[in-house]
Amino acid sequence: WYQLLIKQPQYAKYCDWEKINGYNWSYLLSFQPQLADYCDWSKLKGEDWVVLLREQPQFAKYCNWDLLDNKLEWYFLLRKQPQFAKYCPKRFRKFLIEFHPKYFRKMFEED
Repeated sequence: WYQLLIKQPQYAKYCDWEKINGYNWSYLLSFQPQLADYCDWSKLKGEDWVVLLREQPQFAKYCNWDLLDNKLEWYFLLRKQPQFAKYCPKRFRKFLIEFHPKYFRKMFEED
């Protein structure tokens, strides 16, 4: 379904939304954000949120930030959307600063 809806969103009214998992939702909403009213946000896992928020940061209000429990998920998200640094757990910040000091040190220097 999600592949069809990415290209033909007008078929949304025929979709069996239960068949769309978190991975599918992250890609679908990246291309067709107007379909968000149909989304079951609880289906999205950490990596799904990274994919979605990198392209559509307006959906952050639905995100359970605790699901992003991997330092690489934070790396990929913050490289494109640094405004979400305030949600990054402190336990991942040291890794991020060591991994890319010029980029992340300034981002976290207030903490």
